[in-house]
Amino acid sequence: MIWRFCEPKPGDMIRVKAGAVYHYGIYVTDDEIIQFGLNPSSGQVAAKDLSVCTSSIDGFLLGGFLEVAYPDKKEAKKRLNPTKTVELARSRIGQKGYDILNNNCEHFAYECFAGTKRSEQAEAAKDAMPIRTRADVYVAEIPVSSPLPYINSRERRAEIKSCTNERVKREKAFAWALLEYAAKDCLSLNVKRLKFKKQENGMWTCPSFCFSISHSHGAVAVAISKMPIGVDIEKMLSIKPTLAKQILSSEETERYETLNDEEKPLYLTKTWVLKESIFKKEGGRVFVPNKINSISSATVFRSLSIGESDFALSVASSSPEETVIHDPVNL
Repeated sequence: MIWRFCEPKPGDMIRVKAGAVYHYGIYVTDDEIIQFGLNPSSGQVAAKDLSVCTSSIDGFLLGGFLEVAYPDKKEAKKRLNPTKTVELARSRIGQKGYDILNNNCEHFAYECFAGTKRSEQAEAAKDAMPIRTRADVYVAEIPVSSPLPYINSRERRAEIKSCTNERVKREKAFAWALLEYAAKDCLSLNVKRLKFKKQENGMWTCPSFCFSISHSHGAVAVAISKMPIGVDIEKMLSIKPTLAKQILSSEETERYETLNDEEKPLYLTKTWVLKESIFKKEGGRVFVPNKINSISSATVFRSLSIGESDFALSVASSSPEETVIHDPVNL
């Protein structure tokens, strides 16, 4: 895109420097500039209160210099008819949902101008960001009688529909609903545009972020991060000591043998949950518990109540100190 200091025409995309950033809009007349939120130099407004609105050219510029967009050859092929651009911009007046990285004034203006969202400013900001190592964990109780939630991913929706076990089908559906909630709440992503793919090991992946899902006895947990992540949730049940050899590594066995009889069942439960999350993070194919050493792995463990039951929750991540466990969500 080339920017020039010249007179605009109806349907042109325009911009003005506003401090360290540019503010964008669609020109109609000197009395009608359509933009997503007013020029930020006019005063701070909370993002949730911003909407597509109009102002005069003076209200748009606030003393700055007007620049008009001239598309290059590739962009010229995508440019909408100026009349269509104005119609589209006017149809969006009053719309909210501003997000500085994913739905800002440049996204709005470019979509009206060329039919697709794009923001060079947001792309540059994302490229300059350090890799996000924080892990966000969401938990929820699976409703007993509510209808199954709508799943946006067609492939995942079809797989859940084909499940013959009604209990498992319900758990999988609400687990995915929690994932979509988490992606929107945590990363401000449009869940309708997310792409998912099922791997050979049966795990689902998304190019936009890393995630892990677990469900057990009426509860579900989802962990989201930009780095590999694993989560497991299990109802707090005692595991029989006879299973210790199948679960524990040699180092864990040494610690286990120092415990009294009351402590051992809880240790086995905790260790099992930790190993499940580690296995998921590493993307393994065959789960062999006693080959995984939870003592030397980066994990977070929590006991929590969901509904009327107690659960054990474990998260394996690259930065356990940056793990945030959110309050239970109502699905």
